[in-house]
Amino acid sequence: MLNQAETDNSRRTAQALRHACFRQSDVRTRIPDSGSEKFCWERTTDKYPDSHISHVFGTERKWKNVCLTFSGMILLTFSTIFVSFVSEPSSAYTTRSGIYIYNDSQFLPENGVTDGIGTESDPYIIEGWYIYVMPIGTCIEIINTRAHFVIRNCSLQGDSFSVGPDIIELDNVQNGTVENVVGFGMAVGSGLVARTCSNLTVTNNSFDGDGYGVRLSGCHDIRVFDNDLTDNRYAGISLASSWDILVRDNNVHDNQDPNSYGGDGVTLSDCSNITITHNNMTGNSGVGLWETTCSGVTISNNSFALNGWHRSGLPLTRNATGIYIHRSTDTNLSENNLTGEGVYIYHETEEEYTTISLNTSNTVNGDPIRFFRDSVGVRCEGIPTGQLIVINCSDVKVSGITIGPASVGMMIKHATDVEIADCRIHGNMFNGLELWDITNVTLSACNLSENAFQLVAEQFTNLTLSSCGIHGYGGVYLTRGDYANVSGNVFENPISWAFRGLSMSSANHLVVSGNNISGYMEGVHGEGCDDVVIEGNDVFENEQGPGLWECSHFLVVDNNLTSNVVGLRLVNCAGGLVYHNNFQSSQAIDYVNTDTRWNESYPIGGNYWSDYAGTDERRGPAQDEIGADGIGDTPYSIYMSAEDRYPLMRPANMPNTVPVASFTAEPLAGDVATVFQLNASGAWDKEDSIDVLEVRWDFEGDGIWDTGWTTEMNASHQFGAAGTYNVTVEVRDSGGLTNISTVQVAVTNVIPELDVLLIAIVMAAVLAIVLFVFSWKKLKSSPK
Repeated sequence: MLNQAETDNSRRTAQALRHACFRQSDVRTRIPDSGSEKFCWERTTDKYPDSHISHVFGTERKWKNVCLTFSGMILLTFSTIFVSFVSEPSSAYTTRSGIYIYNDSQFLPENGVTDGIGTESDPYIIEGWYIYVMPIGTCIEIINTRAHFVIRNCSLQGDSFSVGPDIIELDNVQNGTVENVVGFGMAVGSGLVARTCSNLTVTNNSFDGDGYGVRLSGCHDIRVFDNDLTDNRYAGISLASSWDILVRDNNVHDNQDPNSYGGDGVTLSDCSNITITHNNMTGNSGVGLWETTCSGVTISNNSFALNGWHRSGLPLTRNATGIYIHRSTDTNLSENNLTGEGVYIYHETEEEYTTISLNTSNTVNGDPIRFFRDSVGVRCEGIPTGQLIVINCSDVKVSGITIGPASVGMMIKHATDVEIADCRIHGNMFNGLELWDITNVTLSACNLSENAFQLVAEQFTNLTLSSCGIHGYGGVYLTRGDYANVSGNVFENPISWAFRGLSMSSANHLVVSGNNISGYMEGVHGEGCDDVVIEGNDVFENEQGPGLWECSHFLVVDNNLTSNVVGLRLVNCAGGLVYHNNFQSSQAIDYVNTDTRWNESYPIGGNYWSDYAGTDERRGPAQDEIGADGIGDTPYSIYMSAEDRYPLMRPANMPNTVPVASFTAEPLAGDVATVFQLNASGAWDKEDSIDVLEVRWDFEGDGIWDTGWTTEMNASHQFGAAGTYNVTVEVRDSGGLTNISTVQVAVTNVIPELDVLLIAIVMAAVLAIVLFVFSWKKLKSSPK
């Protein structure tokens, strides 16, 4: 069994051999390296080829290179097995300690120089070394030199846990070339860092698994081309405070930051006269190309794909874009191809946008990026559009287009009189539609779905969002604006951990009406807003329905708040009125409110609470009069001292139907001495229970009501004269609707009492007649 040192040597040797496969041919072809996420690339003979690196094998020469590379991979496999028995990394390299040169006089053989005299035609050569530093140290460090030198064909390795500086460090150096170097494993430092250097060429190198692949600071006249930069933590290439730099034909891919704060492809800050061309920037967890506060930058003929995604397969929305331009001037973009991402431009003033040049030769998913600036009468209707960017325009009409996936589908800034209708914006990694500093904007009949955030509007005036479908994690975010109307939309989220459906902050004069909102942590959120109306919405199955924080002068009315954990949350709000909302399987919470009222005055009432346990036996403003009125007799306690004084007994604003009147009379016939029993408990109403319904009686059916309104369903009556009567009952519900029912009864007079003597005489006469008849029949039948 190998000991630990042998195991480490074997690992390092295998890595060195793996990276050596980049040097196998004069044509660069992307070959997957089995068992890893990295790729081998064969390099081109041309220093500045005119076309992108080919990913497809098509020519005989390429097939030869495929065979050669495949043979190299087989050799690599056997070499990896063999290396377990040897301590040297490879016969191609000679192992030595770090190289440190601090002036021109130290370019000596003992410092790794293998050839040359330091002139332009015969530079010093540092070649063929394998250097491994652990845990802290730099493999090659050159400082304060002017002699010409070349570092080439070396394998340089830092420790994967190293917090040490860099693989190659150049400081105040001129006239250097670094080529065909494999540098990897410096987890925090850089593969190559150059500070205040000039006339440098960095080509055909592989820097892998470092903090930065190539990092330039305060440099000028630098050429970085044909390098493979992958799996670096912060960026593949980083340029800061540098000028006159060419970055060409590099493969900058799969740079990943486990903490999601970096992993960019190429970053530029405070630079000028920079050319970024013919590079491939793919699969970086950060931005493909990040440019901030630069001038004179040309970005052309580059390929961008799948940036902003973590290895886990989850998008990192903070970095989700191909090209990000921040406060830069004189930036020219042309013939860049972006797949699944786009261009994001962030400037703070309208003037800063005037120096951006971006034409339709740039594409997203094969469709052109349409960029409008300083125009009146912009039209983008029914035409293929990969991404839409509108800056400082007026009279803008956008309709009938589909955008996505990109980073931001539509970006409209500093614009007035904008109409967006019947568009589909979907699958964008950041915002579907982003509006900034806009006036008079209408968005209607659009579908915004599966974007990280569907719509973000900041600094707006007069914004209308109507009849749209809002589907996905983040809904609509309105901030720092005046006058917005959000009505008739469907907000629906299928992801249980989604944030907010509609969020409003630091905005005034807002109307939210007639929307369906479900599936969010917060259905509606308002913070620091004034004059807010939330009316007639169905907000259901959210963790929280509407929630208002530090808002004033608001009205929450006629909403159905169903199956939310918290129906309505108010925190430090003032001047609010909440009534006629239906809290069904939803509770409300009121924190430290001052004068928010949870009910309107009597008899309009308060809200319906499905868990209210009170009764309705009284009526009137003080609920102290006899008779039901559809309002609970006791207040509903909400939180601490907050209460609804007039809780509704049935859901508010439901369509009220006419009650059904019905009663029975016992008996249906009698005389003037009969007491008739009347029972109207068979009456019913769709909205009200029987104890809420009221009745009154007209016993004679003469149109004159003999009783007043009462919730007592039973009555009795004795008629004073014989006759046929249409007994009528009228039933009234809590909404004031009535219905009648009629039953006919017959009444007769009482039978008169007969004199007892007269009765006796009659009975005696009857008896005498009976006896006479009997005696006569017997005498007649006797024999004579």
